[in-house]
Amino acid sequence: MEISPLLTIRPTPTKGRSAHSTVPLPAGAQVLHCLPYALGVLPSHRKRLCAHLACSRTSPTYFLTKCPACEAAFYCSTTCRARNAQKHAWVCGGLRRLRGWAKDRHVAGVMGLVLEVLAQAKLDSDLVQVEDEDDLLREELYAVIFPEKQGVPLCRPTFSDVLVLQSHLSSWPASELEDWTRHAPFLLSLFSACPPELLPTGWGLTEILDLASKLESNGFGLFAGEENVATGFVSEGGVRLYPEISSQGRGKSGVCFARGVYPQASFFNHSCAPNAQADPMTALELFKAPGLEVALEKEVVPLEHVRTLGLGRPLTFSIVLPEGEVLPAGEEITISYVSVSLPRPNRRAQLASEYHFDCSCERCEDEDRRKTKASKKEKISLKKSKK
Repeated sequence: MEISPLLTIRPTPTKGRSAHSTVPLPAGAQVLHCLPYALGVLPSHRKRLCAHLACSRTSPTYFLTKCPACEAAFYCSTTCRARNAQKHAWVCGGLRRLRGWAKDRHVAGVMGLVLEVLAQAKLDSDLVQVEDEDDLLREELYAVIFPEKQGVPLCRPTFSDVLVLQSHLSSWPASELEDWTRHAPFLLSLFSACPPELLPTGWGLTEILDLASKLESNGFGLFAGEENVATGFVSEGGVRLYPEISSQGRGKSGVCFARGVYPQASFFNHSCAPNAQADPMTALELFKAPGLEVALEKEVVPLEHVRTLGLGRPLTFSIVLPEGEVLPAGEEITISYVSVSLPRPNRRAQLASEYHFDCSCERCEDEDRRKTKASKKEKISLKKSKK
């Protein structure tokens, strides 16, 4: 899969496919920009975020629409309401059942994302659907706002990209598999509340769990923090920004308001000492981009484009290195799946629980060696003290 001229994807014997640099990359170099295939807005934010793009941006020329059954909101444009309100109707019954099911929030969150992915796949396969003008206009906006992106395109994923993600179903611990299968009647009942064609032909519990495993291990959490809360709309006087989502006093770490599926980003393997990081291109950053102001002044992009479009939640990946250092060509590009500030035992436990592997990156191996040396010194010291 060609995702960026700066990256090449290679198969590895132990870690699956991995992303490697094709040219030397300095610190700060942006190597990938991608849009989500599907977004699952969490129940806590369903009334405050657009169910289609997970953006809170509203325009004075459009009215908020809510789903009469579950109050999911549609803030964006006419197309958003016309097309994606229909898509939401396909999963509304299942999402409502999940919302009232408090036995296992993790299972509920993953299954909500499963429903969103399958609904998007159904939308993609609908032969009578017309081309989405909003997507085309949004792509034009990105090209104008970010002209300096080194020729890296904005990736638009497909359902096929989701299906080739790695599943860990075969390596699930017996206890976890037993826990999921215990919920089998409820999980299958979610689809009985949706149109029959939402579930692909021939799919049963095994295929549903296989997709759930792929999304569980490859989903990206989206957070509202101090740098990620502002949205805005364009008026005749320029871009007006205002806060929309509160981080509820939790600081820059914020609160998770949605989960997204970014298939192209899943080629980045984990390291506890990563050389890259994912940054959401937030509405705040988009509207403060100099390229947009210049484009508006020169009337390169019509005001109406910016006024009516929800900009979504694209992720951009950039190289993180000490100033002056360069990542050599051919080097693997890694990100961290967990907080790098956690001690080794906590990182190991979280990676094993959520991603089903034990990290053996250079940092982990170095910490294990130091722990072993310290343990040996302690044993020698104890032996001497006993004499």
